[in-house]
Amino acid sequence: MHTATDIFDPALYAATRLPREQAETLPYPVYTDQAWFEREMETVFRPAWHFAGLASSIPDSGDFRTLRLLDEPLLIVRGDDQQVRGVPQLLPSPRLALPLPLLDLQSGRGVMWWIHKIPDSPTRTRVRVGYCFPASTIERPDFDEVSERYFQRLDQVIEEDDWITEHQQQGLHRSAPGSYLPEEHVVHRLDNWILDQVLGA
Repeated sequence: MHTATDIFDPALYAATRLPREQAETLPYPVYTDQAWFEREMETVFRPAWHFAGLASSIPDSGDFRTLRLLDEPLLIVRGDDQQVRGVPQLLPSPRLALPLPLLDLQSGRGVMWWIHKIPDSPTRTRVRVGYCFPASTIERPDFDEVSERYFQRLDQVIEEDDWITEHQQQGLHRSAPGSYLPEEHVVHRLDNWILDQVLGA
């Protein structure tokens, strides 16, 4: 494993910087090294907007919700002026999200849901899940029965994703970089953007 003093050497990522057809994926220490994690939090995650929920979940002045995001407690509140703010920063926000790669929004017939992955350490990620139904679905007399089917299906997907992610994380400690598939041009671009942020390019 690379030490904290050399993990930020741009030469380690020369193969990732190649055109996608010749490039290698990021080396495993970027997924497991504490120093990398801390710098990635400071340069990628902390400066960004994050998903805190739906503005409709706090519809009236004085409504609020609390959450912990990036190891900081937050209070999300709707003020007397109807603006939604994150306290203590008091940042005005017309909505509560600007999606990052850690936010997966999905929609289907009669439902929208999100999966928000929040890094806690190089090897631990918290997952928040939420659901959103249109009023016409909620007003159905059989809504409890219908919604339960959605919850069962979506919970199954999350359990499968958790299992896959845990096995991938275990394999990172023994893996060599791979290549990018033609369909992974966005992944290659994202990896290079992360390198730009973390290495200060």
